[in-house]
Amino acid sequence: MSCSNSSKAPVAKRRPVKLKRHGISDIDYYQWLRAPNWRSAIRDPGLLPDEISNYLEEENNWFKDTLASGEKIRRKIVMELSERLESKYESAPRVDGKYTYLECYNKGAEYAQFIRRKPGISNSTEILLDAEIESNKHQFYNVSSTSHSPDHRYFSWTADTTGTEEYRISIIDTKSRVLLNEIISKTQGPIIWTSRGKSFFYTKIDSHQRPSSIYEHKLGNNPKNDRLVYNEINPEYFVSIQQSEDNNYAIIVIRGHNLTSESRILNLNIPDAKPILIYPKKVGHDYEISIYKDNLFIRTNYGEAIDYKIVSVQLDDFTKEKWIEIVSHKKGRVIEKLMTFKGYLVWIERNDGLARIVVKDLNNGKKHNISFLKEKTYDLQLSRNSQFDNNILRYTFSSLKKPAQTIDHGLDTQKKEIVKQQIVPSGHNPENYTVERIFARASDGSQIPISLITKKGGGRDNPKPLILYGYGSYGTIIPANFSTDRLSLIDRGFTWAIAHVRGGADLGLSWYLNGKLEYKKNTFSDFISCAEYLCSAGYTKPGMIGILGRSAGGMLIGAAINLRPDLFKSAVAEVPFVDVLNTMCDETLPLTPPEWTEWGNPIENPGAFQTIKEYSPYDNIKKCNFPHILATSGVSDPRVTYWEAAKWIAKLRTNNTGSSDIILNTNMSAGHGGSSGRYKRLEEIALTYTFFLKSFAMLKKE
Repeated sequence: MSCSNSSKAPVAKRRPVKLKRHGISDIDYYQWLRAPNWRSAIRDPGLLPDEISNYLEEENNWFKDTLASGEKIRRKIVMELSERLESKYESAPRVDGKYTYLECYNKGAEYAQFIRRKPGISNSTEILLDAEIESNKHQFYNVSSTSHSPDHRYFSWTADTTGTEEYRISIIDTKSRVLLNEIISKTQGPIIWTSRGKSFFYTKIDSHQRPSSIYEHKLGNNPKNDRLVYNEINPEYFVSIQQSEDNNYAIIVIRGHNLTSESRILNLNIPDAKPILIYPKKVGHDYEISIYKDNLFIRTNYGEAIDYKIVSVQLDDFTKEKWIEIVSHKKGRVIEKLMTFKGYLVWIERNDGLARIVVKDLNNGKKHNISFLKEKTYDLQLSRNSQFDNNILRYTFSSLKKPAQTIDHGLDTQKKEIVKQQIVPSGHNPENYTVERIFARASDGSQIPISLITKKGGGRDNPKPLILYGYGSYGTIIPANFSTDRLSLIDRGFTWAIAHVRGGADLGLSWYLNGKLEYKKNTFSDFISCAEYLCSAGYTKPGMIGILGRSAGGMLIGAAINLRPDLFKSAVAEVPFVDVLNTMCDETLPLTPPEWTEWGNPIENPGAFQTIKEYSPYDNIKKCNFPHILATSGVSDPRVTYWEAAKWIAKLRTNNTGSSDIILNTNMSAGHGGSSGRYKRLEEIALTYTFFLKSFAMLKKE
């Protein structure tokens, strides 16, 4: 590849800051990139000190210069991505009584309209919120959730206008079409209306961006006087709220990264209801509840049920001694999600990493499964847009090569209806692609699943360029779902592979536990084992692999290139969590205390300090020939602050003994999720793909 002249790249000033922790001395030369006023600057990037702002802009200009030779192919990729989107789009309908609620996009629109219709009545469409119009007032605009009062009079939504994930609640009276003067700021998550439709519950975030408390707002009142319903003072736990399937209860969930949770319920039919605690937090006990009539159904890991079991108990006496086991624990079969309907219990269970839906008739005990035995790997999700009263379960299915389907499954009839089929307007034939699920052997003998897709043709005797994606944190399962975006590389001859490494819960909770805290290094060695196996099995070869990860997955990318820089051609780390030791040692940063149960607390625990120090990507950069590297960040990101990527790139560039491109692109008007518009998002994807094509010297092939 014709590399950029790296001597022209921006050179960050080196200003030594001496650190001494647990008797160990370190020097951080790039700590100055963290703005002293960072709290206000992430909300208003214009407040960034000029020196930092100018440096980030220099890096952005260098990023553009480096990829300038790929401008033609970038534009072509943007066009491809756009043509695969349904320009005029309408979501699966969500039926609720006399109305059907939908999300739709007009042709070419960046943002959605949220509408409702009266089923069977023509010309009954009401526009409740036009996000395309609202977005014109802001550089960034993202609607997180919408809801309506039970009588359908009030419609509410939450919107982030800065990229900081601080959402504002707005309410419109659909009868008068008046927007209520009751804006509620600093919230996250959904709004749960009470049965009378005169008030609702919502989640507030604290000064550290942690969702920490539940409030009730009564229409007509000043939000400053909202009733505090629950407040979680322990900084290691997050608070959320959801609605029971029968709509009679709000469920407050308190959960940490330490497999510990508790639930409280609020009766939505009782004014000023007080939350009822189900089971208090006990470290290591994780549970989820669903309510049907007078019964609680509980998905729990209590009693060494590491992969969960389901029990039931009376709502008026839910002591553990009264539990009745509905589904017993079976190690290796993970019960992931639980729902109740009129006379039915539904759950997702995962065997050997592959999911199926199980339906149990609570009246006669009979069960039936919704399985996909012919698929090698796929993604399956339950939807909260199911219909409790009509016993209709809604779920979504897709695979690496098959576009998504939203399916309504009648629990009484076992008949299914596809209510939304993803369409690829430019055309897509799944039979043109090969999907496989293979296993790599880890250094300790564990078998690591790999999901991959490639265009038919070639074969293992003809190694292909390959993109290897990984994450491996928080127990997150990376879905083997359909993506129209990936086709722009797959159709150009790439194989796309997903490494389901430890730290995720792809193979159960043990898989997660063996990739966190003192076992975190397993995540990185698993990823390298996957890359090595893909080479030895003939799918690709060393130097033909591009690696990709986001957020905590960016940590994985940073660790991988420190451990095996020779194995990879290029690497993209999006909003990467790479300055792990310094971040976990600073409890003033957003969300640091809740993260200690995932990584360890290096402030109080010398062992955790040493463990993190041994793998933290920023702290383990050594002089070597690095692969081509692109890091992206968002200046308004409260999760992974902008300076992590900036410091990392500066240090990598200083220690690079080769001539590879090491570049940074900071979005100066967005946060962790990147740009908010659906077409703007494609621009960012196209830049990443252009970088990969340039690093593989494939620009001239177009």
